[in-house]
Amino acid sequence: MKLGIRAKLFLLILSMVALALVAAQVALLPALDRAWTERLRADLSIRTELVAREAASLAAPLDMLAAWDALADALATSALARVTFIRSDGRVLGDSELSLEDLERAPDHATRPEVLESMRLGHGEALRESATLRSRMLYMTAPFTHAGERAGTARLAISLAEIDRTLTHLTYLVLIGTLVALAIAALISGAVTHLISKRIWGMTRAARAMAEGALETRVQISGNDELAALGHSLHHLAENLSHALAVRRDFVANVSHELKTPIAGIRSAAETLANGALNDAVAAPRFLAIVEREATRLQSIVEELLELSQLESSHRALSRSPTPIRPLLSSLVTQYEPHAQRRYQRLVLSIGKDVDVLHTDRRALERALSNLLDNATKYADEGATITLSATRTDASVLFGVGDTGPGIEPAHLSRIFERFYRADIGRSRALGGTGLGLSLAKHLVESLGGHLEVESTVGLGTRFSFVLGNE
Repeated sequence: MKLGIRAKLFLLILSMVALALVAAQVALLPALDRAWTERLRADLSIRTELVAREAASLAAPLDMLAAWDALADALATSALARVTFIRSDGRVLGDSELSLEDLERAPDHATRPEVLESMRLGHGEALRESATLRSRMLYMTAPFTHAGERAGTARLAISLAEIDRTLTHLTYLVLIGTLVALAIAALISGAVTHLISKRIWGMTRAARAMAEGALETRVQISGNDELAALGHSLHHLAENLSHALAVRRDFVANVSHELKTPIAGIRSAAETLANGALNDAVAAPRFLAIVEREATRLQSIVEELLELSQLESSHRALSRSPTPIRPLLSSLVTQYEPHAQRRYQRLVLSIGKDVDVLHTDRRALERALSNLLDNATKYADEGATITLSATRTDASVLFGVGDTGPGIEPAHLSRIFERFYRADIGRSRALGGTGLGLSLAKHLVESLGGHLEVESTVGLGTRFSFVLGNE
C-alpha cells in the first residue's frame, strides 16, 4: 500500500515518540532498581557490622544453640532483617526465622557465596532469588570473634520484594503514561501532519494548474517556514512563466511583423517587375534595388536572430586574447564617421591614457560597441555629438557610448533591451533598423562578463555603458 506524506509524517512522529518513551522506560526502571538496591546495601552493611559486634560480646559457648538463637531473634527486631549466625565450619548457630528444632536440621552454610566471601575478604554479600519466599534476597555478612578469636560469620538478609512491587507498580504507571502520551502524540501529530499535508496539497494543486496553463493560479501562503518559502517560489515561478509567455507571444508577433515588411516589399516589387516593369529601363533598376534592399534587411534580421539564439543558449564560444583597445575604438570611429557626417553629427573618441590592452573576445566587444554606435548615429538628432569612450577603473575598463540626442522616455527605459522593442516605431522603421541591435549588444556584453546599463534624460541625451575586466 502506497502511503502519502501525511501518513508517513504521522507514523514517523508517532514512532519517534513511542521510541523515546520505551527508551525512557528501559533506562528508568533499571536505574531506580540499582539506586534503591545500592541504598539498601549501604544501610544493611552498617546493620551487619553492628550485629557482628553484638555477637562478639556474647559469652555463651559456640555449642549453646539456644543462646545464639535467642540473640538472633532479639537482634532481628532492631535490625529489621533476618539474622543468622554461622560458625566457621558452616554450622548454623542461630537464625531469627528458624526454631530450635529446625535449627538442629539446618543445612551446612559453609559453601554459601556470601559466607565464602566473608571468610576470604572479611565482608561478603549476595543477591539471589529465594526459592521459599519467591522474591529477591539481599545477603550481607561480617565476621565476629569469640574469646578473642574469629569464630564465625554474622549474616543479615532482607527481602527486595517491596522494591520489586514498587518497580512493578511503576512499570504499570509508565505503561499507562506511555499509552496516554502516545494518544496525545497521535492527536498532536495528526493535527500537525494534517496542516502540513493540507498546505502541501494546496501547493501541489496550484503547481498542477500552472503546469496545465493556468498561470494566474495562486496558493494561500502563511508563516515564514520552508513551506511558505516554497509557496513564494511557486508564485515567483508562475510570474516568471507568465512573463516568459508574454515575451514569447510578443516575440512571435514582432518577428512576424518585422519579417512581413521586407517580404511584402520584395513581393510587391517582384509582382511589379513581372507585370512589365522588368522591360522598363527606368522602373526596372528602381524595383530591383527595392528587392535587394529588403532582402538585405531580411538577411540582417535572420542573422541577428541566430546570433541572439546562440548567445542566449550559451552555444557561442568566446575566443579571449590580449586586445589593444585604442586601435579597436579608432577603427570603429573610422567606420561610423561617414554615417555621422551625413547627419552633421560629431563623433568623438575619448580614451584614457592608462587604457591599453584588455584580455577579452575582440569580435564580441567590437560587435557590441558597433551596435551601440549604430543605434546612436541613427537616433541622435542632426548636429548631435556622439562620444565613444574607454576609461580605466582599477583592473577593469569602463566603455561608454553617449549622445546629446533627444533622450528616451522613462517609460521605455526598462524595455529597450527587448528584442524588436522600439520607443519610436515609425522612426525606427524609417531608419531601417531591425529592432535587435540593443538586445544583441546586451547579450554580447553579458557573454563577456559585463552588464550593459543605460542612463537617459529627455532633451539632454542618452549614455550606454558597461565594465569589462581581464577574465
